[in-house]
Amino acid sequence: MTASGRFLSRAAFMLSRADPAAAMIPDAAFDPAIVGLGHPADTPPDLRDDNFTAWLHLHSPEIVQVTLPGPDDSPSQAEHIFANRAGSWARVGNGRITQVGPIWRDVHDAHTRWAHAGRPEVEQIGLTVRDDGHHTLWVDNPSSTQRWNLTP
Repeated sequence: MTASGRFLSRAAFMLSRADPAAAMIPDAAFDPAIVGLGHPADTPPDLRDDNFTAWLHLHSPEIVQVTLPGPDDSPSQAEHIFANRAGSWARVGNGRITQVGPIWRDVHDAHTRWAHAGRPEVEQIGLTVRDDGHHTLWVDNPSSTQRWNLTP
């Protein structure tokens, strides 16, 4: 027996604040002296896209993301901070990146896979759950070649 269905847009859950294992954004990611040590980098302009954010969280649920809007809420000047429980973090935007650990590679790889899949919208992504507990995510339909297994 299986159950399949698509995700709804704009659905989200807040992380439990009581969870001591939850990823936290370190203070260093907000320190101008540390952030200023970053280097120039090409960063995708659509990191703030809700569809990419959903894709990232489905592929790497351990990563948290905070977006700092640019002046006058300008998306082109927004900065993004990504962090995980292992203490890796990256702050990217405005043509610069500051990072500790490998998290930016994970975010960049997820963005590349999302772009390669045609930048699917949340409503195009679905989930199939089998009675043995196996979970498979897919794009467009359950038999799609764009599919991947969720790890427990």
